[in-house]
Amino acid sequence: MKNYKKETVTEEKLIHVSTTCNKCGKTVEPEQVDFYVWETFAYDFSIAFKEGSEYEGQRWLFDICEECVINFVRTFKIVPQYFDGSVSEQSQKGFDEWKKNWYANASISKFNSN
Repeated sequence: MKNYKKETVTEEKLIHVSTTCNKCGKTVEPEQVDFYVWETFAYDFSIAFKEGSEYEGQRWLFDICEECVINFVRTFKIVPQYFDGSVSEQSQKGFDEWKKNWYANASISKFNSN
């Protein structure tokens, strides 16, 4: 969920001030990553349900913080496409190793299991 504030310049417009994760409820404010670039490190998702689905015709929009995205992806059995920049058999091995190492280092990681 993106949060906005109204700011009057010469016209009233919506200014993106933060994003709240729909999963954990944490609010993430933009961080400056480059001179002109600000990022919230939250990701927006859009799901348009297909014909035959119980939710046919519905479209859901939501935002998930990076921590929740990583925790979600850690539950995958199959590597996401382009996980390591490619699509290959080695990708699955690298993904499995990443998950194994992540779990081994979870106590010192900035991401905790939810």
